[in-house]
Amino acid sequence: MKIVIKFISDKIWFPIRNSIVRRRHAKVAKFWKQEIKKYLEKEDADLVNLIPLKRFDKPILWQYWNEDLPYEDLPPIVQRCFDSVDKYATEHEVIRLHDGNVAEYVTLPNFIWKHNGECKFPVVFFRIYCV
Repeated sequence: MKIVIKFISDKIWFPIRNSIVRRRHAKVAKFWKQEIKKYLEKEDADLVNLIPLKRFDKPILWQYWNEDLPYEDLPPIVQRCFDSVDKYATEHEVIRLHDGNVAEYVTLPNFIWKHNGECKFPVVFFRIYCV
């Protein structure tokens, strides 16, 4: 039974999953290629005005996790990432962004936000844009 499951996962599921992931990445890349083109051509003034709202004395290392959760409630992989940054980024100020505090640090283009202040895009779009 284990051999059959391994065969299915190796020979059938992984290629299907990889195809799905490639399509999703292509969709994200296509979206951002268009947005970057607008930015570079300055066709969309809203994209050009990314205004920082705070100044810092030290270099900043930014991290983004969309939810503002207590450390113990974060997924283990996120905890490890945060721990690693805290350990090695001794000469940087670490700022952890989440959906609730992004607006404290930068004014993002209106096309990012819905009218209620929530992100219009799936989290993956927002992470790529913010980081």
